[in-house]
Amino acid sequence: MIKYIGLLFFLYSVTASSQYHHSIPVSEGIEEKVFIHLNKPVFSLTDTLWFKAYVTNQNNAPSFSTTLLYVNLLNQRQDLIATQRIHIKNGVGYGQIEFELLPPGEYYIQGYTNFMRNFDNGYIFEKKIKIVADAQEILSTSSSRYFTKIAIEGGFFLENAQTTVALQLQDNGKGINYQAKILNSKKDEIASFDTSHAGLAKSSFYYQQNETYIAVVKVKETILEIELPKAKKTGLLMIVENTNDSLIKVHLKTNSATLKEKKGNDYELRNGIGHLQFKLQDTTQAIAELYTHQFKHGINKLVLYKNGQPVSQRKIYVHKSNSIPKIDLQKVASADQDSIAFRVKLTNQNQPLKANVSLSVLASNHSLSYADKSISGALLFTPLLKENVELINCVEDIESPNCKYYLDLVLLMQGTSIDSIGDFKKFKDTISYEWEVGIKLKGRIEGELKTHTLALLTNYDLLIDKIVLKHKREFQFDSLLVYNSDTLKLAFLDLGASLMRPDNLVIDVLEEKSSPPVLKSLKTTTTREQDKIGDLDYSAFQNNTTVLDEVLLLGKAKSERKERREMLLKKYSSIVWDIGKYFELELLEFYPFYKDDVLSFLAFKENVELRRNKNGEYYLIRAGKESELYIDGEVKANFDLLHVNLNMRDVESIMVQPLGGSRVYQVFTTEDYKRNLVRLYQKQVIKEAYQKPKPYSPPKQINLEQDLIPVEIDWKPVLKTNDFGEVYFKIPKSEIFKYYHLQFEGFSRSGILILKDFKISQ
Repeated sequence: MIKYIGLLFFLYSVTASSQYHHSIPVSEGIEEKVFIHLNKPVFSLTDTLWFKAYVTNQNNAPSFSTTLLYVNLLNQRQDLIATQRIHIKNGVGYGQIEFELLPPGEYYIQGYTNFMRNFDNGYIFEKKIKIVADAQEILSTSSSRYFTKIAIEGGFFLENAQTTVALQLQDNGKGINYQAKILNSKKDEIASFDTSHAGLAKSSFYYQQNETYIAVVKVKETILEIELPKAKKTGLLMIVENTNDSLIKVHLKTNSATLKEKKGNDYELRNGIGHLQFKLQDTTQAIAELYTHQFKHGINKLVLYKNGQPVSQRKIYVHKSNSIPKIDLQKVASADQDSIAFRVKLTNQNQPLKANVSLSVLASNHSLSYADKSISGALLFTPLLKENVELINCVEDIESPNCKYYLDLVLLMQGTSIDSIGDFKKFKDTISYEWEVGIKLKGRIEGELKTHTLALLTNYDLLIDKIVLKHKREFQFDSLLVYNSDTLKLAFLDLGASLMRPDNLVIDVLEEKSSPPVLKSLKTTTTREQDKIGDLDYSAFQNNTTVLDEVLLLGKAKSERKERREMLLKKYSSIVWDIGKYFELELLEFYPFYKDDVLSFLAFKENVELRRNKNGEYYLIRAGKESELYIDGEVKANFDLLHVNLNMRDVESIMVQPLGGSRVYQVFTTEDYKRNLVRLYQKQVIKEAYQKPKPYSPPKQINLEQDLIPVEIDWKPVLKTNDFGEVYFKIPKSEIFKYYHLQFEGFSRSGILILKDFKISQ
């Protein structure tokens, strides 16, 4: 419905009568948004950060367009510390970060997809975390430092018009209560502020012509005076009243001086693809009532245009109760004496909800807070709410009038000036970055083109894909599911389907995104092939992604060195009786791809030399001491050394035993070499691909003195409801803590967001 008080409105070039039912439709632009759920917000230097990533479309439903998410760790200066590529399937992905040698302080977790780079930075997910060495490091000892901000609804004061002004006061970044009033030039009080909303308040007053005003703020024992901006002589104010779930009232106010202007005053009120046209006519006020059923659930934007140019905007939150799920948590019987069993049931409008959820379980020494960013804050408020503000505690209780009023104040403080004129451009005019589906591999053949078909093979010699080179040396394979340190096999394929080994072939992941290299201050981890994470499914994507076998060869994390050593000792103990005295010599990653023999490698790596004595016998020497060489347990001496012709491609491991200044080298060959098989392919180790997630493991130690650091009990990234909207799970019991905090976050297939915090006793 549109009410008119003296203004003549034109809707799509049709003159309206005194009343007209109208709603501005919401934009259906294509978007992609990200939320990353962390196991906790504060970490010690020995903690592991576990996370689950959610990627959604514009309706907050799982995105099926993207399978690659970039997760960055930034320091307080926004410098990149490390980056990971996370595999996204059906809108979710998993990962972990282990901290090593990072100084205590504030850091940020950042997440985005390639497609999100089409939009402004407001779409990029960013969440603050803290890494501390002791509890005192997260306590603030600084004195009061006040920050004030004024926001005028409509963007400016207008003479001879009623105007709304909002005031924000913070002490060291935290909103505080205060007393405030507005005085005119005669020091008469004409309005006051209600400051019951964490430092945010608003007031309304009539701005007299040729008058000036100040805001006087009293906080503790301090008096602050803020000079309010001078009013404009002419203009049109857009003041929004958003207290009704079904209607939004837009008050349009001007003054007589504006009506007397002869120049054109054609106005439009836009929301995405919808618009309402009107002209200024005889009087100074009008009200447009806009139905909300076609607005999206979350934050929307209204933009006022004058003569085709945007002049002001207002962000509004539209709440839809049918988008709020019901979450029921119940204990259930269990024979397991060491854990507590639960059933969670999710419903929406009395219907079961199919949802994908993650759960963080912390001990009662820490109260969960959404003050930084929750899934609702990230996905409902992105990108139009750009600052981290103290409103997210309202997310669970957003239906309350108090929270709605507070959220509207926050949006008003975001400003009414036009910060992005291109917001309502058609998407097809601005797309620059495509959705990424799997990892792309490219390379170049430096050697002979033996055929014109290049094949990609699994480690079990199964054909994955093949491409026709057409006399070109450059090649590219698309849509691959490969992880860091996985291996590929590449070979030429002739007409008879026979394999031929390519010579001097170079392959790598496609070019890096525009970001600095990963620094050594952060250690990322991989996992063994047999490791599982709940019911994670790493089968092929729905959109024709090719899956490669996951075989780890090089670039091992520190946590895997012990496991590899145990494997080598067990494997070679039958060949070398004292194998336990040996340690493995690190093989340089580039050596298996060149035609170097093992003696050349030892000369390069260990400064080992082949010499001949006066009797004409050959021997090995290192640092002035004679050394010994064994290949598969057989000693090589004298003329045997002269005829060692073992290529490094055929070496699985080299182990060394120091004996005083001399050394004994044990070289172990590959299974192919032992069987006298010739490789018809070239193996490549992938270094820039998906980061492989690990199965969750709880902290090994609990520090009860760090009462400001959450004590982590459990982390469950994979909870999926069944057809009845139910999911069952267990969490371990504790002999120390009586109460647990359980935080659920997630989404449904239809875009219903899940956010619930429970406090339970054992």
